Amino acid sequence: MKETENKPVGATGLALYHCTPESGIRPSQFDEDSYIHFLCEKGSVRFVLNGRSFMAEADTLVIWQMGRDVSEVEYSPDFEATAVVASREFRRQFKPDMPWDVRRFIYLKLHPAFRLDAEGLALCREDLRLLERRLVYTGIFSREIHGRAMQIFLFDLWRIYYRELDAMAINDTAAAAFFRFLELVQQHCRVEHEVAFYAGLLCITPNYLSELCRKMTGYPASGWINYYAIAEVKKLFADPSLSLADISAKMHFSNLSHFTRFVKRLTGLTPSEYRKRSQL
Repeated sequence: MKETENKPVGATGLALYHCTPESGIRPSQFDEDSYIHFLCEKGSVRFVLNGRSFMAEADTLVIWQMGRDVSEVEYSPDFEATAVVASREFRRQFKPDMPWDVRRFIYLKLHPAFRLDAEGLALCREDLRLLERRLVYTGIFSREIHGRAMQIFLFDLWRIYYRELDAMAINDTAAAAFFRFLELVQQHCRVEHEVAFYAGLLCITPNYLSELCRKMTGYPASGWINYYAIAEVKKLFADPSLSLADISAKMHFSNLSHFTRFVKRLTGLTPSEYRKRSQL
């Protein structure tokens, strides 16, 4: 499928799309902080998240929490889906507060696609029809009306997977520490690549931070640092005015050789090869 033009998120920060292989959405078409939910009705979609490959088929709900985390999106020829895209600001304003929301964030990082049973499928379809009807309205209080419709959708989604969240073997303090760690990594990963730096900001030991990350996600703290760092590298690769040496400097590597080893270790490709592939 060819890359399509950038898509708007709507005047209120919320939009709904009916997707086919020709009109299917890609994270790069939206602001990097957009949240994307879509229900796959026919065919399938493949994508990569956190270095892991996923495939969603009919009756599967896919949630991409942040567009920049998703890559290598491929749709089957018979793909059909309904997608809801919300800006980060819109979702921050209207997301219902829940005591286990940190767990939800972590769970969806690990399970971005989950198949729905008959009840869950009926709920999602009903909510998407409601959203579509409400989004037609653009008059007074339109943002609030759109927000309430989105809240109903989110509550119903959380009803679907709350049992899995309750079963997660973590406490809220640990979940909050991990969530804060991810926030810090996203802020500093161009400059700071060591676990000790983030552990210091969290006032915990590097070993404890790594064990916490392994327990909650199966990945060590260094894996998450590398994941967000390589995502930043990919963003810099998109700027044709930057040489590899420029990008290495912006990522605060001591020299180009160190940067080359870093990219090759994480991607299996040299920086030049990875840059070429990321621009396809």
